[in-house]
Amino acid sequence: MERLVVLLATAGLALGANTACLTVDEIVDAIYMSADTDMDGILSMQEFSVTLQNDWGIAPGGAGLTISEFTNLWVTNYHDSHSTAHDFAVNLDINNDKHITDVDMNTYVGIYDANMDGQFTKEEFLTFMHAVHPDPHNSGGQAHGCH
Repeated sequence: MERLVVLLATAGLALGANTACLTVDEIVDAIYMSADTDMDGILSMQEFSVTLQNDWGIAPGGAGLTISEFTNLWVTNYHDSHSTAHDFAVNLDINNDKHITDVDMNTYVGIYDANMDGQFTKEEFLTFMHAVHPDPHNSGGQAHGCH
């Protein structure tokens, strides 16, 4: 899960200045470009953790972000509508404690790391995003819930 949160955090940094409405696939591309610091095409647990902690303030064992905090950051970084970003945050909060934490992210990593190697391929992350983002069928050039 830490890896997943790190991916999301990295995407936030990479797209903070973006004013375009991004597709889910474009968000995943941006996350990879920013988070894959060794440029090997795989997101390691270390790459996820560093980004998660440095960019989103989500530390192992920490309080994480409230649904509202995550929603506001997601809107700022990816220009989803507030309702789309909120629904995404609610979907990420797998334990329903109203916070996005490393516990939530580690659960998703366990679910979507298909080959259980402790890393995320781009395909695994795309599968996760299309399953959890409230506009899961958005790919290619189609915009989604933007403001």
